[in-house]
Amino acid sequence: MLPAGFIQDNWSRYMHPSLYKALLTIALTFIFLAGLVLPFQRTGSAEFVVSIFSIILLLIFIILITIEYRIQMKAALSVRE
Repeated sequence: MLPAGFIQDNWSRYMHPSLYKALLTIALTFIFLAGLVLPFQRTGSAEFVVSIFSIILLLIFIILITIEYRIQMKAALSVRE
């Protein structure tokens, strides 16, 4: 059941491209910020490990978002044809 004012159509299962752009922008911003403080942290400290871990997770997130975007765009193009 959909909330009032919403309709179910064939395009509702796809995310809007601007949402993908926003997710990628946020992820790249956090990667930049984590990389910016990385040279000022001692190697092996807890902060250094957290920064490396966050960069790795954000890179995985970007890869997954990109894969999902490509899959949805292929599906959207095949539906239009």
